Amino acid sequence: MGLRGAGADEFRTGGHVKYQLNSRHFSPSSLRSPQNPTDHIFDLRGNLEYIHSNWSFDVHGEVLGVGGDSNLRNSANPFLRFDQSAPVLPTDATQLFDLSQQFVSEDDYEFVTRFDRAMAAYTTDSVVVKVGRQAVSFGNGLVFSVLDVFNPFSPVEVDRDYKPGIDMAYGEYLFESGNDLSFLVIPRREIQSGDIQESEGSAAVRYGGSFAERNIGYEIIAARHFESFVFGAGLNGEFEEGIWRVDISGTRLPTAETVVSMVLNYDRSWVFCGKNWYGFVEYFRSGFGVSQENYLSPDEELVDRVGRGELFTFGEDYFAAGGRVELNPLWDLN
Repeated sequence: MGLRGAGADEFRTGGHVKYQLNSRHFSPSSLRSPQNPTDHIFDLRGNLEYIHSNWSFDVHGEVLGVGGDSNLRNSANPFLRFDQSAPVLPTDATQLFDLSQQFVSEDDYEFVTRFDRAMAAYTTDSVVVKVGRQAVSFGNGLVFSVLDVFNPFSPVEVDRDYKPGIDMAYGEYLFESGNDLSFLVIPRREIQSGDIQESEGSAAVRYGGSFAERNIGYEIIAARHFESFVFGAGLNGEFEEGIWRVDISGTRLPTAETVVSMVLNYDRSWVFCGKNWYGFVEYFRSGFGVSQENYLSPDEELVDRVGRGELFTFGEDYFAAGGRVELNPLWDLN
């Protein structure tokens, strides 16, 4: 919804109220057995955007709540929580600005109010500059990701309308050829001291373009992420009325070891029995993953990445598939 005044100024408002019921069931051989958690998730969000000429200002506030079996603090399951005293919902403990407030914290449920977007942007035909709390996405992953290391979605995230916002400076330049060059800088605080530390921050440069004669898109990324260096590349193109994508990343650790990860996927849409259908398949190889017999004793690099929400899996090889059918214009089955 937008409200435009007599001049060039424009206000846009929006938001949502959402409730999710999640139930997960694990086989008796799973390390999570006999945990079969049922969780309740509440999300109230309000968005406000103000546009004036080349400038825009975004503020999104939200109230988040979660409760259920997965949130029990006295659970001995090592996969539920790395720190049993830590909050389940997003906090700003490592962010540049503290814009969150936890107002309910019990053994089986939590509520937090926070600003998920607070950003000023300047935009022209060829230049974009954004400063403040925002979200950015790199790479071609549909479920998993190897290039989007800054604030990725969890592979099992159902609601993907909004990525969690992080405090950063972002810039992008669009060339006449259609290629683009972008950069970002993310300062972070050390969680114990609360001080901004260079070793906790991230900085990245990305270049994207296409090989027009082959109809193939590409992107190249170089980043310093915490105390590691990340280099990666992605390609995408058309095949059999669908799109294939592949991303490969190499992470140079402080120990001088290089860890390689990859994601490969394919998706397409079609019409069958008068209905619109969509489907995808994806393979993910995690260079940080461990073999099944080592799940209970992962190495420090893996634990650090899972703990800060950069990785969500302990294993090495994963396969994902999904689809959607439009039952009618108002109902989708996913």
